[in-house]
Amino acid sequence: MELQKEDEGYYSISFPQADEKLIVRYLLGDMKEEERTRVEERFFEDDEFYAQMTALQEELIDDYVHGDLAARERDLFEKHFLSSPKRRERVEFAATLARALPEPQLEEKSLPFEEEQAAPVKESFWWQSALLFLRPQRHAFALAGSVAMLLFLSGVIWLAIENRRLGAQLERARNQQTELSKRSETKQTEFEQKEREREQEIANLRSQSDDLNKRLQEERGRVEELERQAASESRSSNSFVAFALLPGLRGSGNEPGDEPERLVIPPETSSVRLQLELHKEEDYRSYRAELRTAGGNQVWSQGLLEAARTGEAQVVLLTIPARALSLGEYEVTLAGVDGKGNREVVGYYYFIALKR
Repeated sequence: MELQKEDEGYYSISFPQADEKLIVRYLLGDMKEEERTRVEERFFEDDEFYAQMTALQEELIDDYVHGDLAARERDLFEKHFLSSPKRRERVEFAATLARALPEPQLEEKSLPFEEEQAAPVKESFWWQSALLFLRPQRHAFALAGSVAMLLFLSGVIWLAIENRRLGAQLERARNQQTELSKRSETKQTEFEQKEREREQEIANLRSQSDDLNKRLQEERGRVEELERQAASESRSSNSFVAFALLPGLRGSGNEPGDEPERLVIPPETSSVRLQLELHKEEDYRSYRAELRTAGGNQVWSQGLLEAARTGEAQVVLLTIPARALSLGEYEVTLAGVDGKGNREVVGYYYFIALKR
């Protein structure tokens, strides 16, 4: 947009010709929807383009009121522009204003420049023609009223467009806020779901651990009860034989070549009592003995055994059911158990069972 100074100190406003044609087509509805959208986006963003559109809109109304539009433009104007009730009111107001204001008359003795300036009235904006009334003449008062009304209408149009633009921005902001709220709710829901799954998994692990501990306690109780019953049966039985064994590699001797102790078990014997002598003084809470064959198969075990003293030796008494022994060579492993349940081997004992 440019301000061009004319003679006698007056100014006229001119816009790029391409923009003028584009805006006129937009106002007459003579373009496709995609192009129309681009024009609307431009006058929302470009204040100068918006001012040009406002001026050309008023000029288009003025040309229609004065019958200066071509047939095709007039037809498009009536079909598209007048389809809006607000626009029809503005056109009716312009028509009333045109009828109320007399046409500006130039004096017969006008200067040549004034005649030349008055000729191309249709090629300039109607509000440019209105500026001519600012020259001292008898129509100055009426012109001031029309200019004030024009400024008022321009302000109304600007407010309407600005309100539309702000409304669109507000709607976009609300949509963005709604989208952010939805995303936040989704993430919160996913987090809560994961927390519930983690808590459920921890609860399941705790339940499994409690079950295992319970089973372990029951198994320990059952084993201890069996051991106590076996010990009780062994002590209550009168049919038993007793043997004393010394710790060593193969039996009562300490040399590798010594033969294991031979234990002859009578047929009527119900249990065999072994007196396991300790190699040195020990101070364990209890002892546990395990009986294995020469092939390493365990055939008997007994815990909660206590050490006793016979003369100068410290011994542990082990009672084995006679039915657990068959002909063959055996190994007894004796382990001490401390207060924490830890075991430590204190001796190995070997013997050969023989049946009479």
